Amino acid sequence: MVYIGDSDTDIPCMRLVNSLGGHSIGVYNPETKDKTKVYKMIRDNRIKYFAAADYNEDTEIDLLVKAIIDRTAINEKLEAEHVKSVEETKANM
Repeated sequence: MVYIGDSDTDIPCMRLVNSLGGHSIGVYNPETKDKTKVYKMIRDNRIKYFAAADYNEDTEIDLLVKAIIDRTAINEKLEAEHVKSVEETKANM
């Protein structure tokens, strides 16, 4: 799961997502470039990443979310290989 938030009101959700293996992303205003909140959320381990709240294609957040999706797909393939190996081992005991 990917959770994107921009303020302290998102913190309970961010914590839950992180505790369950998801990815929380803090966003900041790309016009003001004020990163005060996201720096605090990083220090408090409430988000894993931050990016400007610009959701256009090929922006920092777009590429970040796509990288998370790619990572998830690879992890799923590896987990499937692990399950296959375990099942084959059990079948040959």
